[in-house]
Amino acid sequence: MNKVAALIILSMLGSFSIAEERIIAVEGSGVVEAVPDLIRIGYNVFSLSKNDPSEAKAKVDEISSLSVQSLLKLGIAEKDITSSSLNIETAEDYNDNGNALIIGHLVRRNIDIVIRDVSLYGEVIQALVDSHVSEIDSIKPDVSNYEELKREALANAAQSAKSNAEFLAKQFGAELDKVHQIGKQNTRRQYSLEEIVVTGSKRRASNIKSTQYEFKPGNVKVSSEIYVEFQLK
Repeated sequence: MNKVAALIILSMLGSFSIAEERIIAVEGSGVVEAVPDLIRIGYNVFSLSKNDPSEAKAKVDEISSLSVQSLLKLGIAEKDITSSSLNIETAEDYNDNGNALIIGHLVRRNIDIVIRDVSLYGEVIQALVDSHVSEIDSIKPDVSNYEELKREALANAAQSAKSNAEFLAKQFGAELDKVHQIGKQNTRRQYSLEEIVVTGSKRRASNIKSTQYEFKPGNVKVSSEIYVEFQLK
């Protein structure tokens, strides 16, 4: 037998082996919930001046300092309060003809904080409001052990994939063999704010119940999806 014929036969045998290989492909998902142990808040302070940007800067500096002082009094650590550089830009508006008009100078400072005692959340929000900050544009409950939760969610997703594959194979009278291929993995972190209702004391004068609404961070959800291919026996 010459070398060419031998190569052809080996190629054919390889093709038969691949054709006989039975594969089942499944997806698995896993979710882990955790109570947040920290909260990230982003807020900004801005001021507009028609003629003198230094006036707007002074106002921004005043409110920024007041807000930071209030946060420090509540126990927020200095290392957990960070600020971007001060931004000064030209503010524009448009007239009825759609032409841009310069209306002044806008000075802005963005500040980010991390609350490591989540029980302070309500007081922190109130302190920022009392300091007259311009916007609170980001509130994110978070966890310090995210990597650990991510691995736990991934393990749950792997177990889910195996369970799905075993169930599906059983429907066709087959059994799982070894893993053929592990495909894409995807992990997401989800957070929310839950609203809780706290009923206040009765107003003696009017005999009407006073109801307060407070907000607290909801659980952080870490979800993972995985794609797995198994060989069948």
